[in-house]
Order: sequence, then structure tokens, then C-alpha cells
Amino acid sequence: MMVFAFSALLMVEPDLAQERGNSEATINSQTLKISYGIATLQDRSLQGYLEADLVLVHFATFPVEMTWALGVGSATELQSTGTLIVAGKEIPPGTYSLWVRKKADHDGWFLAFHPKIGISADSPPTNGYTAELPLKIERAAPARDQLRISLRNLYGNFAGVAIDWLTTRLSGRFSVK
Repeated sequence: MMVFAFSALLMVEPDLAQERGNSEATINSQTLKISYGIATLQDRSLQGYLEADLVLVHFATFPVEMTWALGVGSATELQSTGTLIVAGKEIPPGTYSLWVRKKADHDGWFLAFHPKIGISADSPPTNGYTAELPLKIERAAPARDQLRISLRNLYGNFAGVAIDWLTTRLSGRFSVK
């Protein structure tokens, strides 16, 4: 299995990115919160990435079985007061670290939930994932020079999660009860 930190993957210096991003949503009367280390381009040019269209190229060519640490510093974590239904699996209320895994060629991206928390984004677990949510990869607009992870109420008991970086978005949905 290959492991890449988001910071190394897109040439971000992790020791310079101390700020934490947060996203919160109420779904089906339950609270969901995500906390993540905000990766930035630092002094690099967003325009250069846009002109070269480098991000989608990078995502398309990542090796199968790659694990990607979202953000920098401490691992990205999701806290939920409700039970999550992720790809047909029930995940009890609690806090989970989140990782992105590539499991098949071009379209095989998954958001992986792991019960181990409080760990470095540079040390993804090699096994023991609770569930994996299939993600859609697409072009994001507008382009972002900082990582942004967002949660939102789609409808009824469905939550949407989106991971935006430069010109790329990974997104998926799961239910909450």
C-alpha cells in the first residue's frame, strides 16, 4: 500500500500550515463536525496550476491502493452525534479519522472512516477502516488555493461531503440516523 500526505502530494509545507478548518452540519437532528489542517499553496502560484491543469492530471495518475491524508498536521476528524450509514454500513456515533483511498484506476476514490483518532496526518492507518464512501471526482469552481472540506444537508437524512483543492473536487453522500 502506498501512503501520501496531502501536503507532500501537492508540494505544501506542513510545518507552515497550522490553521485548522471546520465544517458543521445538522442532518436528521444530528450534529456532524469535521476538523482538518488547512493545506495551502504558500508562495506557489495558483495561476500556474490552473494554466497547466496539473491537479486533475495528478489525481488521474495516482497509483491504486494509495492512501491520501487530508490536510496537514493532525489527521482530519469527523465527529457525529448520530449513526452514519456509509455505503450500506452503520457507523455508531463518535469521532473518526478520515482518509482518501484510491482503490481502482481513474474513478476509484473513497473516503475512508477509521476509529483511531488524534494521530498525525503523516501516519495513515494501514488497515482497520470502518467504512469507505465512494467519491466522485470532478472539476471544482472556483479554484481554491487552500484545502476546503465541507459538509451540508442534501435533503432528508442525507449528508454531502466535498473536498475542494485547486481545480478538483471529490464528493460523496451518506445518510444519518
